[in-house]
Amino acid sequence: MLINRLKPYSLESLSGYMERLRRVNYYEERLWYLDFFPSSLREPLDHLKQPKNYEILSELTGLSPIQIYRMTVHRFCEMYNPRHFEQRIVDRERSFWNQGGLNAFIHGSNTWKICPWCWAKHQTLFIPWSARPVTTCFTHEVLLVDTCSTCREPLQINLVEGKCKSCATPLGELPVISIREHKNSLQLQHVVWGALGFAPSYPVGELAEDHPFLIAPQSHIIQFLWRGYNLMHIYDRHSPLLNQSQLLTGTHWEFPPQNIRTASIAEVHGALTAMCQLLYGWPQSWYDLLERILNADDSRISNSFPAVLMKRFRGDDWIWLRKSWADFVSQNMYDNPAMVPWLRYYRAIQHETSTYNPPLLSQKEAAKMLGVAELRLKKFVEQGMLVATAKPEKPERYIWQLIDAGSVEKLRIERSQYFTLYQVAEYIGLSKRHVVALVAAGIIEATHGPLVDNQSTWEFDVRDIDTAMKRLLEHIPVQLPTRNRNSNKITDFQRGQRSMTLYNLGLPRLILDIYQGILPAFRAIDELRFDILWFHTIDFSQYQSDYRNTCSGSLSVNTVCERLNCKPTTLRRLYATGLLVPITDQTDTLTIRHLYAENDIAIFLANYIDSRQAAELLSISQITIQSWVRIGRLVAVTGPDIDGSHAYRFDRASLVQWRFERLTFGEAMKVLHISKATLHRWVASGKLHHIDDMGGKQRWFWKKDILELVNK
Repeated sequence: MLINRLKPYSLESLSGYMERLRRVNYYEERLWYLDFFPSSLREPLDHLKQPKNYEILSELTGLSPIQIYRMTVHRFCEMYNPRHFEQRIVDRERSFWNQGGLNAFIHGSNTWKICPWCWAKHQTLFIPWSARPVTTCFTHEVLLVDTCSTCREPLQINLVEGKCKSCATPLGELPVISIREHKNSLQLQHVVWGALGFAPSYPVGELAEDHPFLIAPQSHIIQFLWRGYNLMHIYDRHSPLLNQSQLLTGTHWEFPPQNIRTASIAEVHGALTAMCQLLYGWPQSWYDLLERILNADDSRISNSFPAVLMKRFRGDDWIWLRKSWADFVSQNMYDNPAMVPWLRYYRAIQHETSTYNPPLLSQKEAAKMLGVAELRLKKFVEQGMLVATAKPEKPERYIWQLIDAGSVEKLRIERSQYFTLYQVAEYIGLSKRHVVALVAAGIIEATHGPLVDNQSTWEFDVRDIDTAMKRLLEHIPVQLPTRNRNSNKITDFQRGQRSMTLYNLGLPRLILDIYQGILPAFRAIDELRFDILWFHTIDFSQYQSDYRNTCSGSLSVNTVCERLNCKPTTLRRLYATGLLVPITDQTDTLTIRHLYAENDIAIFLANYIDSRQAAELLSISQITIQSWVRIGRLVAVTGPDIDGSHAYRFDRASLVQWRFERLTFGEAMKVLHISKATLHRWVASGKLHHIDDMGGKQRWFWKKDILELVNK
């Protein structure tokens, strides 16, 4: 037991306290306390770990083990994430740092940073000076000193003499820099000292409910200042927050420090002050920083930022930071293409916070929800039916976009009033192939589909189907067919339709004849479906006989399409342009299919040729034929840019005349009996002119010019 005991100062360190005890008890050796321990100490007093050593010091000083524990760096354990220290709990109030956590947040024991004014008054060391984020003295409002002003060396302390170990400069005489006139420094001091529990909580003023000062643990504020600066230096090193003009008067830097663990106290203070201003300007200052990172010149660095952010600030305690990043993304993802690489991480955060209704869906999820193929989504987005994130800046074969879940749900509800091809077939009592035939004939209207807008999936409005079925079948009487010995035989719709295919009569024509009353029909029940129709066999046989007599020497639409190798839509275009007119031309709007004279088809095939035949006639490729039509060198009578037809057709006579009037370069050489070099020379000298509309790489000549030159 010591003769003279002392009461420790508030926040005094154990090493400073033991030095004061040495002086009042007149011990001469600096490490006088080692004699009281049964074995040598392996760590400095401020890093003391072994519980038995606390008991020894408690008996020696008269202080409780908890009081001694509060004078060591282990008191900071409660301020930081638990994974950074060991849970070696001696009692409910004590736990100890492991070495990795200690180095991350506490200074080593070889050098110190101090407040000279506190030393001059108390001649001791204070434990807050050991914490890396502490850069000022809360009592005197000055910047702590970590370098001797005389020898310019990192400050090493001679506790016995109270001087610099290197040059013996008294610690109380070291110059200081006041922060009283620097608002940013005062704010940082309140934040750090308040978060560590060494001073009243920092003033926050009027802040939003989700501001970090109000929702984040205080230890996270300290860690955000420290870790956040390391990210800022990498991703936003030209931030206005790091500008020289923002520094405390009397301090400077040429460049912000890259690693603040090895930086001077002035540099650490400048770095943490910048991060503190970021918090005070939250969230706009945070959004400004993210905007600068997003638009950085080096896209590789920008794209890596979300991954680093998620890695360094993972866990439930940091959800407030990740959510603020997600809020920024949600405000820009629909307009800024640079945001695309960040969206993958945004999706991960959204699943953390809103599992059951994510605001964004992948293309696969959206397509599954709508019951369509993923390629169909592109058309929905282009038509404004779905809201998607911005397209990537660089064009890609597969455009990676996320789809707004709200717009998907809205479209899903709208699409619920539409039928698929299968549903329509079941609804009206036909096969899918027959439904497509009715659409091609114009009898049934489709909203979307290959024959409507080139979309791969069929869609039918239920109201349009009902309207068409009422128009076609509502006037047909309802009569239950009877099958007894005295009644006429009957023919049902399916058998009648199959029998008429033998005469090349398609389903659309049969339905139109039923609609017009040419073929008397009945409905077995009061429903609007085709599969319930039936005919008296006598009526149906008469209909077959009349059709055979009418179609003698004529061709149906399907037969003409096979001979011309085209679709019914192309046949209708030829009819509209007058190139191929049917022999029947009824005025009923539902009559789309007609009959064509076989002689007219033969004449058409003789007069109008396709691209393959034109290529053979001109001795060039089909691709060249199509290219020449697009640039106006050849004139077609039908085609994509003329009447919407898929293939080109040409007037054979016009094409023969066009070719007769022209000679190729080789043909001109043979007619003139000259060499290739001579022909080039004649063209260069102006003796012979080539045709200008044949392009720069091809030289064709007018035949009349060549013949005139031969005659001369």
